[in-house]
Amino acid sequence: MSVLYAILVLSTAAIFQSQSQPPCDLNSCRLQVVCESDGMGHTRHPEKCPQTAYNFPGGQQTTDYIRVKSPIPQMRQFSICAWMTPKPGTNMKGVFVSYSTPRMDNAFLMMLESSGKLTLSYNQVYIGDNTIFRLATRTHFCISLEAFLGTAKIYLNGALFQTLTFANERNEIEGGGAFIIGQEQDSYVGGFDGSQSFAGVIENFMMWNRALSPEEITTLYHDKCMCPKHHMLHLALHEIQVYGKVTAKAVDGC
Repeated sequence: MSVLYAILVLSTAAIFQSQSQPPCDLNSCRLQVVCESDGMGHTRHPEKCPQTAYNFPGGQQTTDYIRVKSPIPQMRQFSICAWMTPKPGTNMKGVFVSYSTPRMDNAFLMMLESSGKLTLSYNQVYIGDNTIFRLATRTHFCISLEAFLGTAKIYLNGALFQTLTFANERNEIEGGGAFIIGQEQDSYVGGFDGSQSFAGVIENFMMWNRALSPEEITTLYHDKCMCPKHHMLHLALHEIQVYGKVTAKAVDGC
């Protein structure tokens, strides 16, 4: 009887624990969401997207850009998403993101040329030079980089467009650097080239220090108000410095 009683006690404790705790936590969930016990698994709760929009007038200049004030941590993976609209009658061009550290000017770089060529650099290793896509209309763009896998995935309008590989560089990106939108840094917070300046509108720029799942990116494209949980940064006015003729635009709220 004592053995049977012990089994019953352990079984009851296990059942109580499974009912009182969520089936996963923020460290184990692939989608980094709030997990709740609902009898059918867990429920996902995206957070409300901050709404931001900035217009880059373009032209041959080195004065128009945004610098993020929030410190950037050391990262082995990250995702960046935004809506991008080119100037009327043109293809999207210019530097989308330039991240440098005192030791490395191209810790991360993403630039679109008017020809449609994508230049992507990670820890000064260039990948994606042969990737061609011309963004002539408002487009939702995401890049998800996982250094430990050696991959960078490009998503356009919620769908996977291309997976790029970089076999020779799988180190972490150093933290504490300068994160700039709109100009390329050939030196730390400097060395800008006017021919590489960004032209167009960037809306709802957000960054996560993890790789978003394809499902999260698809949801983000279809509903601008619902975002994957725990973003690392967005372009709130109090978190950035705006230079030159870059202007904030009014956007529809959620």
